[in-house]
Amino acid sequence: MRSILYLETMFDDLDDEPYKVLGPFKIYIQRDMRGRYRYLPRVDAQYISLLPYMREIYSRHPTKDDLIEVGEDYSFSKLHQVLRNRISMELSGINGLTLLDTDIDRLSELLFWEIVGLTRLAPLMMDEEVEEVFIDGFKSPAYLNHQRFGRCETDVIVRREEVDALITHIELHKGVSINYSRGNLESELETRNMRMRINIDLEPLASAGPYIIMRNLRRKPYTLIDLIRMGTLSIDAAAFILSVAWTRLNITIAGEVNTGKTTLLNAIDMALPSHYRKIYIEEALESIDMRDRGRFQAFYRADAYSKNLSKRRQITFTLHRTPDILVFGEVLTDDDVRTFFYSLSCGLKGLQTIHARSVDSLLRRWILHHGVSPEALRDLDIIVFMKRSLRGERYVEGVYEVVEDGRIRTVFRRGPGGLEKVMDIRDTDIYGKILSELGNREEFNTLYNGLVKCIEDSLVRDSFSQRLEELENELFGEEFIDVRTGLY
Repeated sequence: MRSILYLETMFDDLDDEPYKVLGPFKIYIQRDMRGRYRYLPRVDAQYISLLPYMREIYSRHPTKDDLIEVGEDYSFSKLHQVLRNRISMELSGINGLTLLDTDIDRLSELLFWEIVGLTRLAPLMMDEEVEEVFIDGFKSPAYLNHQRFGRCETDVIVRREEVDALITHIELHKGVSINYSRGNLESELETRNMRMRINIDLEPLASAGPYIIMRNLRRKPYTLIDLIRMGTLSIDAAAFILSVAWTRLNITIAGEVNTGKTTLLNAIDMALPSHYRKIYIEEALESIDMRDRGRFQAFYRADAYSKNLSKRRQITFTLHRTPDILVFGEVLTDDDVRTFFYSLSCGLKGLQTIHARSVDSLLRRWILHHGVSPEALRDLDIIVFMKRSLRGERYVEGVYEVVEDGRIRTVFRRGPGGLEKVMDIRDTDIYGKILSELGNREEFNTLYNGLVKCIEDSLVRDSFSQRLEELENELFGEEFIDVRTGLY
């Protein structure tokens, strides 16, 4: 039992106006003499008078009844829901204390994070403008990448107890203990207010560690419309990429670290036809669960260090899982590359990401280091390459198709005016592949022009999902069913 609660060290002692308020937390942004930004989370000082009540509630939880209600099928989000509800009821029932509903909501959120031992990290995880959080051991403050202010320092120096708490909740989420001989752990934590992917490296792997990276997976992910508004890609490029995806051809999204590859993959995924069955194979779940919106999805966790959970084994089983689209996640290891190209040769197509410095270096790596046949590269269909500017802007640098002997041909390339079309889509090899899937040019025109119209209309008024559904009904309605097979 801590004698001083974490929240007691965070009470608001700054004179500035907060940059934003996140539940019980105030966020201050300050700029120092060097021009660097500091990100300073604090707890609203108005709650100091309630400390005796908060200490009492903290000392009681989690109770046996709390854990029974969470159940054996543990999740961090379920624990968050149960504890918040129980704390809210206790706060409402304190004799002589009348709190507004807003205060009860904020205090129950604050006390949840205190009970799980992560109060000082909570605001860093709850802020959707925080893209990544970095913790380099116990001696230096955490720092982060902010969507608006770039690299920011904090005044949070984590303690061993906080790291232990983080590990405990990840172990409970994964249902396995951390492998200290391997020295690292990767998983997700999620509540109604945040969704983070957590990577922890410990000794002996991490010298002078632990090293922790927390990546914001966003509760509300970016759509293609959002990315077009942000200048990440153009309307024509988005329509072309979706035309490839809708006809179940393969899309590889490549780029260096932190260039927005997964963000673009998820945006494409959310814009796919609703009747497609999609299989996901990922080491860390970064895809968007849309089953509550009527989508057909099955998620499988892979682990490069486990024979039973390897991607190769999952791909073998996926051949019998009848996917329309395979989302392979990240292609990382030599075995991932072999498994990935094996899946393409078996007819599985979909979406995947891979780290690369350039498109040319990626193809050379596959051919020279992984022994992939240049002819096999044609199964890639298209490669979308992402870049990140020194100012932190993420954008599509180019869209390429793979042609004979593993050569690439540029379809879109970024120029001074943004992402520009280099060649007519009807002159590409991909156009022929799309026609072979659709059947004729009229259907391609319906698809491509329909996608352009969907995007243009949605940039004026938010109607992207509705317009895509209308296009799906037009393209895949009864009049488009193949009468020879009775299938789409």
